[in-house]
Amino acid sequence: MPKVTIKDVARESGVSTYTVSRALRGLDHVSEATRAHVIATAQRLNYVISRSASDLATGSTHRIAVLMREKISGWFAGELLDGLYDVLESEGYNLLIYRAGNLHERSSVFSTLPTDHNADALIVTGFSPSTTEQEMLTRLGIPIVAVNSSDIDSADFSLAIDDVQGETLAIRYLASLGHRRFCYLGRLDPLPTWGRELRLEAYQQAMKDLNLTDCGIFQADPDLQGSTATAIASMLAAPTPPTAICAWADSHALAALSELQRNGVRLPERMSLIGFDGSSVAKNLGLTTISQPAREMGRKAARAALDLLNGETPAERKLVIPAQLTPGTTTGPAPKHA
Repeated sequence: MPKVTIKDVARESGVSTYTVSRALRGLDHVSEATRAHVIATAQRLNYVISRSASDLATGSTHRIAVLMREKISGWFAGELLDGLYDVLESEGYNLLIYRAGNLHERSSVFSTLPTDHNADALIVTGFSPSTTEQEMLTRLGIPIVAVNSSDIDSADFSLAIDDVQGETLAIRYLASLGHRRFCYLGRLDPLPTWGRELRLEAYQQAMKDLNLTDCGIFQADPDLQGSTATAIASMLAAPTPPTAICAWADSHALAALSELQRNGVRLPERMSLIGFDGSSVAKNLGLTTISQPAREMGRKAARAALDLLNGETPAERKLVIPAQLTPGTTTGPAPKHA
């Protein structure tokens, strides 16, 4: 038996497909008598409303686009997407993912986004669009939510972990354990215009404010063979090596942990190490870290996008979430003779 379509219901009801769609979805501009007639006809024909048909009537795609800098397989991206899905799936929305992990992808995404018209709202995470890119986003005419993307003026709502507070918390904690010599292990990212490195800036400021010694800033990519090994070897070979290492993310800290252990450096007796993220892998391995609630941030971003689509104005446009210290086994008192 052929599948009943919205056109069949419209023909049997004597109304347009537009009216059928609005009647079955309970939308305005349909009289109660017509609505009842359409519903009765649909039930008689065993018609099940399709999303595509209803979307034609409302102008909605029932899709939320996500534009991210992070690797989709990374911890933060995965947790954020899970949080978005937690909320959007129950509301009947799908996710459309764009990745801008390098300059080519970024250029491609921003050259097509203004003409796609295939999403109801956009969530940007991980970087700050340039002035030209922000103009492109504004021309989309859809709600924009920013997550961990500093200085994005085109966003209708933004939320971000407090990178400065979190990094400062990490250094103050290590300083309270007697550490005075530090190194910073940051991300190896030669790409320009991705936004400020707030964690690095906070690290440098804390060195000055607490009168601590910065033994060096190093970059590494945990996925690039030899990258972390070179950075750790340089730290250990310094005339006065650090007693504490602050890593930009848990992924960097875990790679550093492996290298330190390979070099026979005992943690935390000789060296303390702290990450940033609060990933489940880091916690399982006992890494001391600064935690951010990525999944809950995803839920908040999704709710904000839906609220904006419903015409609700957020009470505050910017939400800053404090990070939390999660102590583990990779930090301890500074060596007595350091």
